[in-house]
Amino acid sequence: MTVAQLGRIQMRIMQILWEKKRATAREISDMLNEAEQIAHNNVQALIRSLEKKGLIEHDVDNRTHIYFPTVKDEKILKNSLHEFINSIFGGSIANLVSSLVKNKCITRNELKDIFEMLDDKEK
Repeated sequence: MTVAQLGRIQMRIMQILWEKKRATAREISDMLNEAEQIAHNNVQALIRSLEKKGLIEHDVDNRTHIYFPTVKDEKILKNSLHEFINSIFGGSIANLVSSLVKNKCITRNELKDIFEMLDDKEK
């Protein structure tokens, strides 16, 4: 599953399910509406789409569907990151970092932390 196939609201639904583990459509809708208004029937349609893609499933409890994710957030994050880097930066992480530095989107301390992570990974 590639993230390009997920819209912004679908990604937010996935984030809600990763956080809560299980939720009804109404709970998902209520949480989405804390940030922006979205009609409940639209949320239900997006949930059905996520089910068709195999990213979530549901159990039934007294005729209420309770949704849960079937993929880990790390998998979606990894796919999203690869797609973003490939489509925007031609697959070059160096171009991504260069852009972050040039546009002052990353601080010296953040770069220091990144170097420390790299050093730790090499050990």
